[in-house]
Amino acid sequence: MRCQQCGTEIENETPGCAFCAGKAQKRANQYLNYAAEPPELNRNALIAFVLSLLGGGIISLVLGGLSLKQMKQSPRPQTGSGLAYTAIIISVMEVLLGCAFLYDYYAQPQVSADKAREARLQGNLQAIQTALEHFQMDTGAYPRTLEDLVAKTAPVAGVDINGNAATILTGSYKGPYLTRRGGIDNSGIPDNPYCQTRTTGNLSADLAAHWHYANGIINAVSSGTTNTDDNAQVQSL
Repeated sequence: MRCQQCGTEIENETPGCAFCAGKAQKRANQYLNYAAEPPELNRNALIAFVLSLLGGGIISLVLGGLSLKQMKQSPRPQTGSGLAYTAIIISVMEVLLGCAFLYDYYAQPQVSADKAREARLQGNLQAIQTALEHFQMDTGAYPRTLEDLVAKTAPVAGVDINGNAATILTGSYKGPYLTRRGGIDNSGIPDNPYCQTRTTGNLSADLAAHWHYANGIINAVSSGTTNTDDNAQVQSL
């Protein structure tokens, strides 16, 4: 017959060998001795609680969980579960607050910058669209190019909504319709904040890099960046 604990061959029909029986008796005596002693405070639970009050975060969270495991497995009665649970709760709150702080510190400024750039794009589109409408109300035609909005003298001709040439009557032009300072190449025409192209000094080419214009309709040129929100803004007003 074999021992049920270690598998050693035994002669009698007892459930275990003398060695295993001795070990079991020793453990039983230990539990009896520990039960007679007053419970002790789990040190890791205390350390986890103190660290959580000092902002220990993940460290106190790990120690709190470890102390609960130790108290469950220890043959000697231990106290400190309340400290461990409190440390875990405080640590979780600290970790969540830390994540929120990191989001505010790193992600929120980018969100604010994107909103500011979008507001600037819409404002610039509105300014150009308003200038186009004033040009059309004064002259009866739309400018052939955006440069005509800031011309010091009246253009020879304009275009209608279909792109056909339209005569501009003498004295009807009351431009420039945009302030002749700042903007693209300091022409007074607002830029597209999503455009990454550097100015070249050639106003016609630089305008084409920022805006799509034809027959009174203005659209922003896509920046070509990987941000899909940038490309979504190219809508005429």
